[in-house]
Parts: sequence; structure tokens; C-alpha cells
Amino acid sequence: MRSALKLISGGNGKSTPPPGKKKFKEHPLAQYVWRAIYPRPAKNYDEIVERASKAYGSKLTFQQINMTMYHIRHHAYDYGWTIAHAQKGSAGEMRRYFPVLVDDQDHEYRVSDFDEYITAGAISSAQTIATMSEHEGVALEIVATSDKLDRADKRKLRAASVMFTAAGEMAKDVLKKVAV
Repeated sequence: MRSALKLISGGNGKSTPPPGKKKFKEHPLAQYVWRAIYPRPAKNYDEIVERASKAYGSKLTFQQINMTMYHIRHHAYDYGWTIAHAQKGSAGEMRRYFPVLVDDQDHEYRVSDFDEYITAGAISSAQTIATMSEHEGVALEIVATSDKLDRADKRKLRAASVMFTAAGEMAKDVLKKVAV
């Protein structure tokens, strides 16, 4: 039996446009992604594509689902729900895609029994970003060696390189303490 939803704090309400901005328009495939991940969470994108295609009545592509999920996450408060990030990697045993309800008034997320999946997905996403930051630091250092740049630009790129690398290393240090 499914347990009742419980409330946890979170959110910032930034997806609601300010007055005078473009009105929110629902993505035409959003309802099919919802059906693909609720009431039974999906284990991977292939499963989401398969289930959404079945609900839609025609074959959908990975790219269509990916763009729809991006839109849903970007407009969480407009939809009233979002999709939690799933654990990444081939060994991701905590990988599940499921909806997380969002309260636009109180800016809170409502989740069910999936706290451990949310934590694993958040840590995994943060580790990916930390690694990418370190790699970007190396790339900026390489670009800074270009003969086409003046000394000031090279200095700025090297400074940015150091910052990216340091940010990645700091994040990984903190994540080691959180990840069990």
C-alpha cells in the first residue's frame, strides 16, 4: 500500500515568471512523462520512453523525453511537480525516476517513500558537476596557452581555471562526507 505524501522544505519559486513575462505553456508530452513515472517509478530513460510512447500511442524518442523532462524540471512550480534526479552510472542501484509534488504557495516539495533515492540522485548529480568542474579547469588552462590571447586574457583564463578546479575539489571533499 502506498504511504501518504509527507512534506519537506525546499524550492525557491523562481520558475514562476515575473509580471509582464511570457505566460507558462505546458509541454505537450508532459502528461505522458507523468504516466511513465507514476504510480510506478521508472528505472531508466528507456523505460520512460517505452511507457510514455505507449501512453501517447506512438513511438517517442529519447530526445523528446529528455527535452520534456528538462521543461518539467525548469517549470516545477508551474506544473506542481518535478522529477527527482536519479543516481547516475552503471552501478546506480538507487536509480529511480519519479514525480515529486511541489507546492507553489509554500515552495515545498512533497515526497513519499523515496528519500533515499532523492539523496542518492542529488549526491550523484553533484559528483558529476564536481568532476565536470575539474575537467573544465584543465580545459581553461589549455586555452590560456593560446598565442591568440593577450596577457590579460590569459591571466583571466588561468584564474578561472584555478577557480573551477578548486570548486570541483572542494565539492568532492564535502560529498565524501555525505556519501556513505
